[in-house]
Amino acid sequence: MTNTNPNFADFQKGYDAGAADVAGMGFNAARDKFNMDFIPGKPIRNAGQLAWALGYFEALTDRAA
Repeated sequence: MTNTNPNFADFQKGYDAGAADVAGMGFNAARDKFNMDFIPGKPIRNAGQLAWALGYFEALTDRAA
C-alpha cells in the first residue's frame, strides 16, 4: 500500500534524522536536541515541520532504553 499523506515525506525525513542522531550521539543527546529544537508549549510553524517532528519523535520512542 502506498502512503498518500502529503506530509509523509517530511515524517520519513524526521524519522531518518532521529534514527541517525540516536545512532551517532546516543539516545539522551538526541532527546535533548529534539527538546531544544521543539520547545514544549511553543507552536510548530506548519504541517510539514509538525510531520518532521513527529517522525523524529517516533524514532526516539522506537529506540528508547
